[in-house]
Amino acid sequence: MDPDGSYQPINDYVEIQTIYDSSFECAITTASFDDTQELFWTGNNEGRVTSYYSTGLSKYTSFVVKPGPNRDIKQVFPSVNNDIFVLTSDTLFNYSKFGVNNFRHSEVSFQNLQCLFLNQQQRFFMGGFCDFIYDFDIDRLRILRQLSISDEQSDCILIKSTTPDHSSKNGILFTGSSNGKIILRDTFTLKSIHKFHPHSGSLSDFDIQGNNLVSCGFSQTRTGNLCVDRFVMIYDLRMMRALNPVQMLIEPVFLHYIPGFSSLVSVASQSGCFQLVDTSLMSTPSPFYQAQCLVPGLATTFSKSSNSQFFAFGHSTGSIHLFSNSDSGFFNDFSNPTYFADPPELNPEGFIDINHEMAPISSVPVPVTSHMVASKWHSKDTNSKYRPTPKINAELTDSARVIHNIMSVPNKVDLKRNEIFNNDYEKMLGQMEEESSKTCINLDDLYKEVLEMCFILEKIISELNNFITNSYFKFLEMSEANAETAKPRQLGDDNVAKLVDEEKEKYRSIPKGKFKSGRVWKEANHKFSDLVLQNSQRSSWKKKMDLKNHKKELKSYENRLKEEKKEKKLELVRRQKINEERRKENERKAEIVQTVKNKAKLKRIKKKMLRKVAAAKKSKNKKPQN
Repeated sequence: MDPDGSYQPINDYVEIQTIYDSSFECAITTASFDDTQELFWTGNNEGRVTSYYSTGLSKYTSFVVKPGPNRDIKQVFPSVNNDIFVLTSDTLFNYSKFGVNNFRHSEVSFQNLQCLFLNQQQRFFMGGFCDFIYDFDIDRLRILRQLSISDEQSDCILIKSTTPDHSSKNGILFTGSSNGKIILRDTFTLKSIHKFHPHSGSLSDFDIQGNNLVSCGFSQTRTGNLCVDRFVMIYDLRMMRALNPVQMLIEPVFLHYIPGFSSLVSVASQSGCFQLVDTSLMSTPSPFYQAQCLVPGLATTFSKSSNSQFFAFGHSTGSIHLFSNSDSGFFNDFSNPTYFADPPELNPEGFIDINHEMAPISSVPVPVTSHMVASKWHSKDTNSKYRPTPKINAELTDSARVIHNIMSVPNKVDLKRNEIFNNDYEKMLGQMEEESSKTCINLDDLYKEVLEMCFILEKIISELNNFITNSYFKFLEMSEANAETAKPRQLGDDNVAKLVDEEKEKYRSIPKGKFKSGRVWKEANHKFSDLVLQNSQRSSWKKKMDLKNHKKELKSYENRLKEEKKEKKLELVRRQKINEERRKENERKAEIVQTVKNKAKLKRIKKKMLRKVAAAKKSKNKKPQN
């Protein structure tokens, strides 16, 4: 800092490197410094993403993201997870920093996308020349919200936030449109909080740091054309009002705040010129830094490294101009190591013996070119021949059976499902059938033996049936003969009485009673079942009933205690109420003046008052002793 308070860099910015992309005249549409590695990423209008390593800008990776129409790269966003997000007009891509595609996401509603912003951890906001802002979740790979902004602004071409930390959940989201408006939105609901209208034409760029916002853009002339507005507009976010603008000598198109300084801004134009401006000291001049462009064209991008020691222009002719004011040679203060492909391991002798059969061909380094390799033959010079399908023997088809449209044939030669015969398979099949006929069992002889055994068993069973039937009839004849020889029993009166007594004795042990319906007992089993219910012999059931009755008694006792406690409480409340009424009645009676009419009582009151008066006079006339 100078004594007057202005900022002067220790070393002036110098253009240290200028390179041209391999695809000449492909305009660079976006560029960004990597915050975690020493890499500089660019994207052009041919759909190619290229990264350059360190201050020498040696090419690190280069790959085509989207060939065909609408292939302009709108924005490149290097993340901290060793991958990079690439936005085109209708698709979001994710690639590793080695150029391997991880995923791509496209929606039908994606039309003319222009910008993306990392809102929180694993969350993106995307906008463009459309009426929506898309909230994209990286973990789920889907759009969570699609919020309409047609009532507030026509489109959304720039999205930024007040929080420099991308993983922070607080802050305000700023969206810029082509009609020159900047709208402050809530980070979660995306509802409008405040609006700024710094430019009458389109908005070119804006940046936020702390409580200040700067913007540059285009103004609309009287004829309706657009021209670059030479004033950089400044706003105070605490009071939401505009401060004094800064007039520039160059045409401001790109803006970047310098971290570590509250009011220092780098302003660049499309002619490849930039300067550092302190917005608090507008009268102090600052030096200009001009990129040396050999081919006429316009600067399309202006990027700043995380430590503010490097600036880079991307040109419409495909050139990159790198500026630096430091000798450190690092884009970041603390960068992660960048990984490179292993160099090919060559034979220490420098050659491979032609007779070496185990030498891998991949050990020979071959340059990668766009031409066809000589070892790759054309399809017209090659002809693929396959083994012809052998003919099926007629004997196999005759012995086959079909079940559910599936033909099955017995496997007589024990072949697996992935094995086939060679050309002379018919001879081999005949030899194998002869060998199998010699070693196999004759099924016809075996079948005859089984039939003979069944015939013998049938004879034995018939003889047993005849023997059983004959013995049964003989037993019946003997029982009938015994019954005829037996004498009939003579029943007298005594015998009848004895039988009646025995029948009564049988039911004497059964308790008498009736059903609930009032009908008398009819069968003994009914009485027995009732007896079992009254005098159970199952101890477990009896214990269970005793426990149940005991619980009922305890429950009734508990309810009785609760009722007594409740009655005591009510009685206590009633007594307190009566006592309160008595106390109030006594107070009321004490306030009433009563007239004393009893003469004896009046005489006693008079004597009492006279004694009090005499005592007061005596104490007054009594003098203190010296």
